[in-house]
Amino acid sequence: MDAVIPIIYSLGFAQGLIISVILFSKAKTLDFKLLSLLLLVLAMGCLFDDNVLSSQGTLATLIWNGNQWLYGPLLLLFVNYWSTAQHRVLRGDWFHFLPFLLFKIAVLVDHFIGLPFNASVEQTIGYALVLQGLTYSILSIRKVSKIPKDNDKRNFILFLALSFLFAWIISFIGKTSPDFENIYAVVYLLGVFVIYSISYKLFSTPQFFSLLKEDETLQSGILKIKDRSKVFLIKHEEIIWLEADDNYVKVHTTKDRFLVRSTMAAMEEKLNSHSFQRIHRSYIINLPHVAQADFSQPAIQLSSGNTLNIGKKYLDDIRQQFKKN
Repeated sequence: MDAVIPIIYSLGFAQGLIISVILFSKAKTLDFKLLSLLLLVLAMGCLFDDNVLSSQGTLATLIWNGNQWLYGPLLLLFVNYWSTAQHRVLRGDWFHFLPFLLFKIAVLVDHFIGLPFNASVEQTIGYALVLQGLTYSILSIRKVSKIPKDNDKRNFILFLALSFLFAWIISFIGKTSPDFENIYAVVYLLGVFVIYSISYKLFSTPQFFSLLKEDETLQSGILKIKDRSKVFLIKHEEIIWLEADDNYVKVHTTKDRFLVRSTMAAMEEKLNSHSFQRIHRSYIINLPHVAQADFSQPAIQLSSGNTLNIGKKYLDDIRQQFKKN
């Protein structure tokens, strides 16, 4: 058994490396690039954490030590980026990487100068790492569980987060039960292979692959949106205005109204047309549908009869836009 385990760990590294490279090379959005980086770090752990490569003090080991603190933050960052549909990193997310940076600095200082690390300190750090992993896995699961069940990716990503939680639980048992070593290795590797498989399935399923594309406009002047389980192609000239609604955007057209899981910033980027103008943190208007502009209010009246307030931040830009026209 002891001779077989390193071979399986090496296969785990090879599989993780291949999948992470495929994911990173084909992914068009940051969330899946983050997922590929998470898988790469997990794959490296198969070699270093379990002594397949045990040459302590080498450059490779020095580079690796402390990277285990990336598992939790990368998982949460992936889930946050995906679930908010903002196509941007939230402000506070980078603070989650502070423990990794601090531990990495400690590793470098210990290598070149030396720190008083004894067995007790190392054991405490090990438990802190497991606690961090469990905490981030639970936070990720809670985040995903709040997403509507009709979302295409929800169940896959929820299962991915649950797999990481299971892996951290097994890691905790392995640290508290010395006799658990061989069983821990088998279960750990099984968990790794499951995570790889889910990640690859998440990426390679055709309907998911189409969602990775940055540009959802099929051609100039056409916007592709998904409202619940249906996909609609809307001409730009049919859009009157867009309205923010929490994690959704209401798209008001001349024919109907659609509810899209997105943000105003993301929709503004997709439209990318001179005819669309942001007038408020909650509103984007289509200028050809403006019936009247009243800067004394300040407000915009649309062809649909709706009157929308102009935000102070956008007032000067709106004035300049109307001067041009």
